[in-house]
Amino acid sequence: MANPIYIMTLPCSGLMPLANGPTQPNGNGTSRKTYVPITILPETEEEKDALSAWVNTHQSMFMTVGAASAALTGALTSIDNANLEGAIQYLQIAQHLRLASAVYTYLPTVGPEVYERFLRQAMKRVRPGFSGVSSREAIAFGSLLKRVREASPPPDSSLEKFTQAKQGCLDADDFWWKMHSNAMHRMVKLPVSLAQHEFRRSVKEEGLEKSYSEYLTTTLQVPESLDDYDRFFGCQRGSITTQEYVTNLEQSLSLSDQYITTETPFSTYRKMLLEQVSRLLSQEV
Repeated sequence: MANPIYIMTLPCSGLMPLANGPTQPNGNGTSRKTYVPITILPETEEEKDALSAWVNTHQSMFMTVGAASAALTGALTSIDNANLEGAIQYLQIAQHLRLASAVYTYLPTVGPEVYERFLRQAMKRVRPGFSGVSSREAIAFGSLLKRVREASPPPDSSLEKFTQAKQGCLDADDFWWKMHSNAMHRMVKLPVSLAQHEFRRSVKEEGLEKSYSEYLTTTLQVPESLDDYDRFFGCQRGSITTQEYVTNLEQSLSLSDQYITTETPFSTYRKMLLEQVSRLLSQEV
């Protein structure tokens, strides 16, 4: 039976609020308004279950990536403050959370037939080139990871430990993209994303003279596009406290658990997810 889908409040920044942010509940972060599909309505139980799996797991992924981004922010601040141990701790947390987010890229309960027939068609009707990986959380994480990739260790520090921690984050991101590619190959006969498909069509039929990365930033990752992705995945943006974020994450994970694989290493990544969030909130920049 399909789990319910609720509207989820997420921060405008795409980052989980850190512990030193507001702590008094404001009523925005614990919204339980029911989600209503914005394009195609599911007609069968299989389609209802697929939509529940798709939206609930994406919400879980967004929030997990948002926590990983908060950890990267802590690492960069620690580097600026010449705090090597703090930087390493934050980088390790970010690594684990990025691995945990990969749990939500492989969904064994969503078969290729219902994905092609229903989910992909529903996303295509949101806007051409719909990009499920271009959430505000994904964009923030990618930007922060680029800064981490270019970061040097604090002066007079152990280069080896810092390099290992940084490489762990980069490897975790590579693993996520590998799992995303595997999922595409499993669910789509021609494993080309909607974004890539629309880009290629624009080049061929409209003579678009942009690289794919330029197309992403100027067309698929502009605020109007991001707002459409949010609406499809049941996300609204607003003020949210740290505790509300954690509560939302816990509720989201409970709704997602029936749709994720229990295979190794994914089961390990899922088990440590909330532990790493707690570890993140116990850190001090």
